[in-house]
Amino acid sequence: MKRSAGVLAAAAIMFVIVGCGSDSTTGPSEQNAQVSGLWSYSTDALSGGTGVSCFISNVDLSLNQTGTTFTGNANGGRINCMVDGQTVLDSSFGSQVVVNGTMSGNNVSFDIETPAWHHSGSVSVSGNRMSGTVTLTIDLGGTTGSVDIACNWRAARHGT
Repeated sequence: MKRSAGVLAAAAIMFVIVGCGSDSTTGPSEQNAQVSGLWSYSTDALSGGTGVSCFISNVDLSLNQTGTTFTGNANGGRINCMVDGQTVLDSSFGSQVVVNGTMSGNNVSFDIETPAWHHSGSVSVSGNRMSGTVTLTIDLGGTTGSVDIACNWRAARHGT
């Protein structure tokens, strides 16, 4: 009988130790920012360093996130590109697909149409703004041809 009581006491102690223990190498899980919803997107002057500058404004992003990935659409707005002060492209943005969207905490990365139009950045603590850098390879035709341009981008949730 004493032996059974001793075994039960040892088992109870093990249960308490295992049940209340913690792994000191694992901290609280980091939550990913949520980007699902409607956003208003624009860029600063995209500069190619060769007299090329482009502006993108008033684009609506509609994003759908599942876990750490997202996709969506980019619609409306305008794109205007100049070479040495002369307009070579001025048109409506049209409809594009947002692909390769990933979230890691507040860090965001996505492409519009292809990896040739790549965005990286972060989502604000409030979750209502995103910003970062964008690199874009664009063919402007004529003697200019294809150029690589880079600048800052930003987006704000509709209604904020």
